Amino acid sequence: GRRYFLFLIDDLSRYMWAILLDTKSATANTVKHLLAAAEKECCCKLRILRMDNGGEFTAVEIAVYYADDGIQRHYSALYSP
Repeated sequence: GRRYFLFLIDDLSRYMWAILLDTKSATANTVKHLLAAAEKECCCKLRILRMDNGGEFTAVEIAVYYADDGIQRHYSALYSP
């Protein structure tokens, strides 16, 4: 019954996560929990997060989280694969 998925790739190790989501609005909390778990597991701080320009990634809630945590956001070019 889940209609969306969140796909994350670590550029260094090429490790991938695929998370199924019920709604797009669940993206913010899912990203927060996943980043915290990844930082704890590898004992290093995430510095840059690259993403598309989807509304779920540009929402104020998640932008504040990135700013408070010192994470730079890089966005992909519009309409590019």
